[in-house]
Amino acid sequence: FAGAIAGLTLDAGYAGTVSLARDLTLTGDVILAGGTLSAGSQTLTIGGNWTLAGGTFEAGTSTVVFNDASKPSTILGHNTFYNFTVTTPDKELSFEAGSTQTFRGHLRLVGAPDAGPEEYYVKVRSTIPGAPWYLDVSSGDYFLERVNFQDTHALQPLTIPIGVDAGNNVNLEIDPNWDGGGATNN
Repeated sequence: FAGAIAGLTLDAGYAGTVSLARDLTLTGDVILAGGTLSAGSQTLTIGGNWTLAGGTFEAGTSTVVFNDASKPSTILGHNTFYNFTVTTPDKELSFEAGSTQTFRGHLRLVGAPDAGPEEYYVKVRSTIPGAPWYLDVSSGDYFLERVNFQDTHALQPLTIPIGVDAGNNVNLEIDPNWDGGGATNN
């Protein structure tokens, strides 16, 4: 076992605990419908979706990374993560409308600079356009740059030095120091 698997499902009838003793890479989904996933201080790298629907996630001091830009990832349920990282250019995340995602450690969302007409920002959306999800960075420890936000209601004011406000955002100060980027000066 080289630390990489297709997916992880804890079914609704499962009442035990799965404790990670090493970093784990999943090319597919994490589904927590029963039991407990205890991450300790390990890193979970996820290519697919995350569903918390009846199970428990014990974040410990772990890091959850979403990394596959070839497909969007959907995060369902009210989740509490410790460290949460997306640094894959053009990655799209959709958080369940009405859910609260709490980050107790470091939240890091970083896209890449545009290349010509293409935007390589990390895109953050709600699962239902127009219906917000709630962002709680209770630690105050975050780095958000080159992120395109829509339908995100932050519970604390957050500053994003380089980003896109695609609408229906609350408490996100996006690109507060306009640098003239994209303007034509004649």
